[in-house]
Amino acid sequence: MEDPNCLEDAIKMGDYYLKFEKDDNLESFYKQKAAEELRETPEVKKNAIEELKRLLAEDSSIDVQLDDEHIDSYLCAYLRICKFHVRSSLEKIKYLFHCRIKYPNYFADIIPINEKNVFQNNLLTISPQRDQHGRRVLILQLGSKWKPNQCSLVEIIRGIMLLIEGAMLEPRTQISGAVLIVDLEGMSYQHVLQFSPNFAKMLLDWIQDSMPLRLKAVHIVKQSRMFNVAFAIFKPFMKEKLRKRIHLHGNNQTSLQNHIDPKYLPVQFGGMMNVSTDEGLTQWNFFCQYNERYIKTSKYGFKSKKDDSKK
Repeated sequence: MEDPNCLEDAIKMGDYYLKFEKDDNLESFYKQKAAEELRETPEVKKNAIEELKRLLAEDSSIDVQLDDEHIDSYLCAYLRICKFHVRSSLEKIKYLFHCRIKYPNYFADIIPINEKNVFQNNLLTISPQRDQHGRRVLILQLGSKWKPNQCSLVEIIRGIMLLIEGAMLEPRTQISGAVLIVDLEGMSYQHVLQFSPNFAKMLLDWIQDSMPLRLKAVHIVKQSRMFNVAFAIFKPFMKEKLRKRIHLHGNNQTSLQNHIDPKYLPVQFGGMMNVSTDEGLTQWNFFCQYNERYIKTSKYGFKSKKDDSKK
C-alpha cells in the first residue's frame, strides 16, 4: 500500500520533508568542513577513490561491484571517515565483511523490505532537519516504547544499520556525520536483560572499528537508574574517543539544547520542530524505494569457497 506522505526521494514529516540528499554539489559550508576536518580536496578525493578501487580489484578474496554507478559514493564514505587514508579505509571495509560472516543475524542482508517491524514499532527516526553543524539527527527510543517480545534487539540493530547505510551515501552526512539521541524514558530491568557483554563488545567493535559514519555525539535523555546497569555492560569495551562523545542529560532539556539548537529538535525533546517520532512506517516505505541499492551493497563481501571453486 502506498504511503500518501512518501514521495520520490522525500517524505513529509509534520511541517518538514525528509529528503535523501544524494547530490554531490556541495555548499561552501561542507566544502570548507571537508577541507579542514578531513583534509579533502578534489585531487585528494579523486586519487584516493582510484587507489582504493585498485586495492579492491587486486584482492582476490573480495567481491565488490566496482563498475556500479554508486560505487564512488560508497567508497567515499569509508575514505572520508578515515580522512582519506586509503589503507585504513580498506581495513574498515574488510572488517564489515568479516562481521557479515561472523554475525550474520546482525549484519547480513540488510534490506529495507525485510526490516519493517522495527519501524512499525516506532523505535527509530531520522529527523528531517540537520542540526546547526550540518549533522544528521538520529533518534532511538529504547524505553517504555520498546516491547522486547514484539521487537527483538537483533531487529533494532539491523534497523540502525539500515539507517546508517542510507545516510552514508549522502555526501553531506559523510562530511558532517550524525548525532544520536537515545530516549530511555521508562527503561526497565526487562530491557537491560536484552544486553550481554558479548553483544556489547560486538556492537562497540563495529561502531568504533568499521561503521562508515562519523558519530559525533550520543545524547542519552530521560534515563533512569536502570541505565547505570546497562551502561556498565558497555563501558569496558568503549574507547576513550567514544566515551567523550557520550552526554547524559536526564530530564534536563536545556542541557541537550546546549549541544543541539532547539530549532533542530522535536518538541518532545524541548525543541521547536513540529515533527512526530511515530511515523516509522512512513520512513520504512521511504527506504523501501531503495531496495535494489541495498540488495547490491548487501552482496559485497569476501568471496565464498563456492565462488573460488567455480574458477
